[in-house]
Amino acid sequence: KNTSDVTVVALCRILLCVSRSDEEFRDKLCGDADLLRILVQLWYGRQGSAKFYALQLLQLLLSEEKASKLLTESASEGQVLDLIQSLHSHKVMVEAYETGGANLFCPPIENDMLVMEKSRLLDQLDIAKLCTYLNTLVPLREGGEGEGGIVSELCSASGTMLDSRLFCTQMAEHMPTCSIYAVDWVHSLVDRVQHLKGRAARNVYCKHCDYETVDQLPVRSDLAVLAGIWEALEDPPQLFQSIRANLRQGGKLVLIERESDVLEDAVHWAKKSSFEVFAEPAIKGGFMKVLCCH
Repeated sequence: KNTSDVTVVALCRILLCVSRSDEEFRDKLCGDADLLRILVQLWYGRQGSAKFYALQLLQLLLSEEKASKLLTESASEGQVLDLIQSLHSHKVMVEAYETGGANLFCPPIENDMLVMEKSRLLDQLDIAKLCTYLNTLVPLREGGEGEGGIVSELCSASGTMLDSRLFCTQMAEHMPTCSIYAVDWVHSLVDRVQHLKGRAARNVYCKHCDYETVDQLPVRSDLAVLAGIWEALEDPPQLFQSIRANLRQGGKLVLIERESDVLEDAVHWAKKSSFEVFAEPAIKGGFMKVLCCH
């Protein structure tokens, strides 16, 4: 009961990541009645991202017959029925997001964490001032400040409840001499950003990359920007290692979140991938840290 939501999210994400790649480990979790009961309690008693990830882990484990039998025996009938309904809604929501489906066009539901969190963050930020600062991080090149700079913005399709006010297009407007690479990991979402950005954002280039990487970017970046997506990531080490390999010499990683504890968790994992804090500028509407490679 005293465990923070951030800790719950971190633990569930780790268990999800390992369970998907290690069948023996997943089988052990499926046979752990105490763990299943704890996950049900977390799903029942938490809100927001903690509830979302507890439910996602439950969905994975309950796809195995061993786990579903254990849970049926240990939980009340009412809890089981509520959980089945919640799991169904969760499955529909996740599939819709991954395929660029209905939830990208309708008001998002509470647990659509990636869309909701980034939209809330972008609505609170002073984008013009933020981009003025980001432009100072792009190395001076012939032709003036930021001339020819490369900026990659990850999960660019999230926050689409803002319609055409995507972060990548707003950066393009305020950083006109830079090339903005809008990265996403689902083809349909890349297509959606391509549609939303319109013809005006000529310096925005939409790019599909392998899941939680930037490996397919055609150029190295001066800046890699992650804004409001931290709690939705599943494999931070993989992503940070990919970003590190993709940065130009002297390149920077920019992390922006609405909550300071979420940002600190992101920084903790970035440091494990040999990043170090370069700057901690104060921004309106959120928290930001700039990191560089050791």
